[in-house]
Amino acid sequence: MLTSATSLRFQGNSNVYVSITDNVFSGTHKNSRTIEMASSSFTNAYLVDFDSVLEIPDNEGMQKMFKALETSGLRGFLGCKPVLYQSELGQFFDTALVQNEDITGAISGKYFTVTPSRFAGVFELPTEGISNFSDVPKNQVYDARRIFSKSGEHVDTQGKKKFLKYEYRLLNDILAKSITVKAGSFDAVTNERFQMMTAIHFGLKINWGKVLFSVLKEMVDRTVKKAKGFGAQISVLLNSDPVLSMGNATSFPSSKILSPKVVLAYISSNEAVDARGQSEEGGKSPVAVVKRASKSKKKSESSSDAPVEIDHTEDNETSLPTTSTDLSSAVDDIKSFLAQSIADSENNILVINGLRENQYQQQDFFHTQFHNSRQAIHNDVNTLSVHIIEYRKGVQTFGASVNTNNLAIQRKIDAQQANIDDLDTQVAAIRNDQLEFQTKIAADILSLSTQISDIADFIRSGDAKKGEVGSSSRRPHICVERRPMPTPQSSPDVQGSGATQLTGGGSAVRTPTFPPTVGTFAERVAMALRHIIESGQVNSIEEAAERVIEADRRESDRLERERARERRERRQSRSSSSKRRRGF
Repeated sequence: MLTSATSLRFQGNSNVYVSITDNVFSGTHKNSRTIEMASSSFTNAYLVDFDSVLEIPDNEGMQKMFKALETSGLRGFLGCKPVLYQSELGQFFDTALVQNEDITGAISGKYFTVTPSRFAGVFELPTEGISNFSDVPKNQVYDARRIFSKSGEHVDTQGKKKFLKYEYRLLNDILAKSITVKAGSFDAVTNERFQMMTAIHFGLKINWGKVLFSVLKEMVDRTVKKAKGFGAQISVLLNSDPVLSMGNATSFPSSKILSPKVVLAYISSNEAVDARGQSEEGGKSPVAVVKRASKSKKKSESSSDAPVEIDHTEDNETSLPTTSTDLSSAVDDIKSFLAQSIADSENNILVINGLRENQYQQQDFFHTQFHNSRQAIHNDVNTLSVHIIEYRKGVQTFGASVNTNNLAIQRKIDAQQANIDDLDTQVAAIRNDQLEFQTKIAADILSLSTQISDIADFIRSGDAKKGEVGSSSRRPHICVERRPMPTPQSSPDVQGSGATQLTGGGSAVRTPTFPPTVGTFAERVAMALRHIIESGQVNSIEEAAERVIEADRRESDRLERERARERRERRQSRSSSSKRRRGF
């Protein structure tokens, strides 16, 4: 159950206290923090229409006050767009947390982050200057006590605001409701707000970015009991985030936007209150008021021994009305207050109904989103099942295909293996033939080696042609197979040469010659033996030996002729050179 309790005191020759309790809304609401925040934003906060208030007619004091407020750097903050996103504001204060000097939260399932630099940038707040208002120079505070005073006398830095000029009363209300966001009565001026007003009036540099972001962090800090405010500013801040999707916006109450009309009404109201207070003070008679000593007195002083004094001030007065005129005035004030309270209650009820409607819409939205998400998940599961079945079929088909291919490959491998076995058999047969051939070749080589040895021994034994070796010591005759010699055709380049002889028939018969041999003696013998076997020109080793010796002799003669020719050429060359030197 949400209850709003308000107390009002009317003063005169008699003191009348009225306590009014309005049951604004009965029932339960699970978003009570949202209602508290929204109610505070609508009831207390001020916005400023700077373009219009700077032109207030016939009030230079108000113009200077608003100009100083603008110059200090608060135009972007107090003059922001006058809209409220009620549902999003509730979600902001329900989810916002302070993390590493930043504020994070979620709006409709989407996360946001507000950094000090972004906060200052959106509202174009200065980020340099004082942030602790106790640093305001004392001499300026002293001067402000007289400048702000309505009577021209120095006022206290904390006390009733009725002693201030109208423009500074309004400045105090703006700072209390829209800057520091204090809860409770706004009739008094605190020392902090007085210092703040002094800094604004004298144009000191103020780090509003740091000051206001600190206030916002206190609002979202659940460990600190802080009134919720900045409704319009937070709405603008969230709406500037492109990630967030904002709902429907409501207009800021026009009565809370300071325009010339609202400011003049504020001045008139304060003038009426001051006039009524002065008239009541003129007919007021002193009354005796008994005050007990404070509880902070020493315990040695008994409460029954408390001094009795006469207090002629208007604070904490207790008396009865003495005239019907004062009572009638008090009744009129009560009626006015009741009418205003009823209007405020109706306004609060409208706000609460709007919040409830927004909550219902949000619940419907979440229900729809949940249903759609569940349906989408169900569809995805069905689609995934179909894909799994198709994939399984594909795998089975692929496995069957692989098995078939494996069988075909195995058949090919078996056929290849059979071919390899046949080749192995053929290779084995070839190897056997090769071994037999190698054996035959070895026997032939052995036979040739024996013959070559015989030829070598014969040559070393001396001149076989003269028969110096006795017939008893002659080696056995070696017969070589004689092959028929082809009859060469006569040609001009072989006639008359020493290589042919003319017979009686006139046909040319080639005299067998032995090819020239080179190399070692053993190599020459081997070459002679091959020539004997291949050509069939000789039928004995003796003839082969003669041919070899003849070939060596001819080669020796040729070489001797070559050397003689070279000697003659050198002698002739030396003789020609000598004649040239002698001048012949």
